[in-house]
Amino acid sequence: GKIATLTLADMAGEAICTWRRVQCRVDGEPLSSADPLAAAWTEANENAQPTQCALYRMDGKHRIEIQTGSTPLPLQLIPSILPEYFARVASFSGAALAEIEQGEQRGQANGVLEVAKLNGSHASWSNAQVEILDLAWTGNQIDRLHAHLEAREGSLDRLFVWGLYQMLKCHPEQALERIWNNMPEDAPIPFGQLACEVELDSSGLTLYGRCGEINGEKRPGAIAHAVLADGKEALLLEPRERMQSPTNLVRAMWPDQAPEIPATPEAQAMASRLPTQTTTD
Repeated sequence: GKIATLTLADMAGEAICTWRRVQCRVDGEPLSSADPLAAAWTEANENAQPTQCALYRMDGKHRIEIQTGSTPLPLQLIPSILPEYFARVASFSGAALAEIEQGEQRGQANGVLEVAKLNGSHASWSNAQVEILDLAWTGNQIDRLHAHLEAREGSLDRLFVWGLYQMLKCHPEQALERIWNNMPEDAPIPFGQLACEVELDSSGLTLYGRCGEINGEKRPGAIAHAVLADGKEALLLEPRERMQSPTNLVRAMWPDQAPEIPATPEAQAMASRLPTQTTTD
């Protein structure tokens, strides 16, 4: 291996990601420029902290293993499960594995996703972090996700807050009612902390509040079960209904069109990336 700029190509021969300052080792048969996962590298900064990258080709499968070094990598090392906007502003530290067989990609990852300042139509914040405890996907669809999300100093679109209440059954506290009634109808709802634990798979979606701790300080009472807080006041508590349909998350973002999922590209793309919920008789 050598310190290098590494470019991987997908099954169509188009680059899916490029990493600089990568420590690369190739196991199995040598990869040539004609292979579906072509690898080409050039000299780069020898003083960089390396990321470990292993490439395999065996039994008709192409396998990529990534273990980041001290420097986070762009989110492009993971397939585009999250909205493209996040891929432009986020970096990842941790481990990821992906296999490609007959054009289909499967993978899993765990680590920390850092999201920079966001100014979106549904949410805005100064910074956010997603701790990925377990993530598995097939193609662009999530198979399972267990993660902790925390964002600071931001705001949520008023309609989205209404959707969290109506569609995800997050219980509003008096502090939220006060803010809601005292602000203009088109004004977003400000927050100091958005924090939750998400469990998502074919069984459904479960959401837990995690505003009970901030900057290492434990906070008892209702705020310990809040998904949204401002200062020391809880705004929205975790849902009372533990297991819900994954598509309720999409409905929460566009509650004015529920129970239907909007036909917009954004909504349809989000719905297609969620696990397909299994039904039991």
